Amino acid sequence: MSRDDFEEFLVDHVPRLGRLAWALAIQSGADHHELVSGTVRVLYRRWPTIRPPIAATRWAFARTTMVNLARSEERRARARGEVPADDLQEVLDRTLRRSPWDDDPAFAMVCREEELTVYRAIRRLPPAEREIMMVIVQDFSWPETAAVLGIAVKDVRAGVLRARRRLRGLLKEDDGDA
Repeated sequence: MSRDDFEEFLVDHVPRLGRLAWALAIQSGADHHELVSGTVRVLYRRWPTIRPPIAATRWAFARTTMVNLARSEERRARARGEVPADDLQEVLDRTLRRSPWDDDPAFAMVCREEELTVYRAIRRLPPAEREIMMVIVQDFSWPETAAVLGIAVKDVRAGVLRARRRLRGLLKEDDGDA
């Protein structure tokens, strides 16, 4: 449980933390950089106490910490009378410094527009389903999602099925409006 273990953990997991922070930032309106740095601060303070000291447990602790930080930021924003950013384009521009499609601008524009459409539809889901989907879209398995959100796997499975059904309807509505 040394400082070297902590640094090794960060090297291995910061990219995944960044992807999770990006998804949570879209959902909660929090700054994804703040979510990552806040999670690292909590991890650093609590590092010696995380039991058992294996990577999976530490990763679950990190994910849970980040989800809790995002929830707290969303609650604080609501208490201040602020609404999380509805303009997802602004959030995406702020969080995605470089698109993986930068080599083909036309393809990048189409992909980003499709991505925005899906994220806008996800934002219209009920809060519990939206939370599940924002973790799922980051390629987490159902058990990993359950661990992050602190719920049972069967609840994740049911939430995903309900959310997908609603998303299909929302996306069909959006296609009909266009």
